[in-house]
Amino acid sequence: MLAEDALALLESLEGEADLILTDPPYGTTRLPWDEEPPWEAFLSLAREALAPRGNLVLFASGRAVYRVMAALEALSWPWYELVWPKRRPTGFYDAGRRPLRAHEWVLVAPARWGESIYRPQKWFAGLSRGKVRRQSNGSHWKEAEPVPYEDDGTRYPLSVLPPFGLTPEEARLGHPTQKPLALGQYLVLTYSDPGGLVVDPFAGSGTFGEAALSLGRRFLGAEKDPRWREVARRRLSAVQGALL
Repeated sequence: MLAEDALALLESLEGEADLILTDPPYGTTRLPWDEEPPWEAFLSLAREALAPRGNLVLFASGRAVYRVMAALEALSWPWYELVWPKRRPTGFYDAGRRPLRAHEWVLVAPARWGESIYRPQKWFAGLSRGKVRRQSNGSHWKEAEPVPYEDDGTRYPLSVLPPFGLTPEEARLGHPTQKPLALGQYLVLTYSDPGGLVVDPFAGSGTFGEAALSLGRRFLGAEKDPRWREVARRRLSAVQGALL
């Protein structure tokens, strides 16, 4: 399903969304499509829409980062940040005045801190060391003792995400703020469970919808631009057809 209005979509959901994964307008340009939503109103509706163990995962950049942070703080909604390093920097027009922009922020706000879904996507750091013994820290007067543990070569994820990039096929879609499908899939795997409902109120070309459907989640989205809404509709229909 693809609706037109982001706020209306959120308002229609009461505790149903397992993951709200979205890339809203940042207001970093004067282009008509780049108008920021009213952050406190948007976040209030997002919070009401989330299931008890749900997560809001929201991209932001520029001054919008601090406006979103301020709105989250005003709502007393705990959050933490991730950083997505981009393979292709932007901001060449200002290259003589400031560094090129090669990252975006991803803000994560769990519905319930410590209780919301979190499935860390471990990465392989090297060869497995098998069973090893690590020296523990002694407490007070007790002498430290070696603690056995299994090292399978994997490590917990960092706050800096892998540098996912667009494939040539994704780039050909031509959306001005296109995000890589692999990045969307990584976040869907981390912050939702199979069968859960993923919601994107600013669906664009449907990347996060494809990520959700391809991984066995359900999806609802909204996109006000009729051109991109049609692109997303066709894209998601193709994914659903391929899964049947």
